[in-house]
Amino acid sequence: MKELRRYIRLVLEASQMSKLRVFDFDDTLAVSDSMVLVQHTDGASELLTPAEFNSYKPEPGDEFDFSQFEDVINPRAVVEVTQILTKILNAELKNPGDRKIAILTSRGQRAQSSIQGFLDELLGGASNIEIVTLGSSDPADKRDWIDQQIGSYGFQDVRFFDDSEGNVAAVLELKAKYPDIKIRAQNIKYAESY
Repeated sequence: MKELRRYIRLVLEASQMSKLRVFDFDDTLAVSDSMVLVQHTDGASELLTPAEFNSYKPEPGDEFDFSQFEDVINPRAVVEVTQILTKILNAELKNPGDRKIAILTSRGQRAQSSIQGFLDELLGGASNIEIVTLGSSDPADKRDWIDQQIGSYGFQDVRFFDDSEGNVAAVLELKAKYPDIKIRAQNIKYAESY
């Protein structure tokens, strides 16, 4: 009976959530030493940081190796953004069930435990943050995940933080679909100083 009451409470809390807060991981919440290896058709290769990859224009025949993103290598918190995250978590503690907080990353599933470890260390233990690993760097995938969340939970206030201008632009496309919902997407550039 106690488990049933807990389940009903969780369902009721989820149905009352009105705010969605979404953070990118790389170069938004944290910087790391993970790099993308680009292999060109002429045999040359180069390593790109996540920020460099975000603005990289692929050449025909380029092949990408994202294996360094299966783990979070030497993560360092982007203080300005982690302060925002902490404020949101504190607001959630004061008014539980009002918001959903998620890390939405292009990294694949294998990185999830490393990201969770980083969050546990940063925040001093368990937090109510969902980690979503898309395994894709296509901005439409981030937009579509947020779109699905709005459709499933009826969020009325969405805030998105990402270092990629393409990801921010894609999420802002949702304003046309949902004109009555407050949708804000902030392009983060703090990581450039880390």
